[in-house]
Amino acid sequence: MNNKAFTLVELLTVIIILGLLATITVPNVMNAINISKEKSYSNQVDMIEKAAERWAIDNIQIVNAKENISLEELKTDGYLDKSEVINPKTKEEMSGCVFIIKDNNNYKYEYSETCTK
Repeated sequence: MNNKAFTLVELLTVIIILGLLATITVPNVMNAINISKEKSYSNQVDMIEKAAERWAIDNIQIVNAKENISLEELKTDGYLDKSEVINPKTKEEMSGCVFIIKDNNNYKYEYSETCTK
């Protein structure tokens, strides 16, 4: 009789090797995904801050009277497209404000997920 089946020892060896490979690769892949989401979120924040800067340049007379500008205002005024402000971490639409920080004659723009300091 010609038996062409795998033995139990061979099957267990393959399962153990696959388990070890999964133990090594899954955390590395998850870490790479998390790093990618963080970079993407940082790029989103940079884009939002640049939109606020463009808004401030176009509305210089209002800037001195405002402490912040909401993302809703930026969308309404056409400086942000609704599809551009999706949080890559949560896949939800971002909200919040960009604070306008006045330093002498220079302005800095900092995004915050809340509109309170």
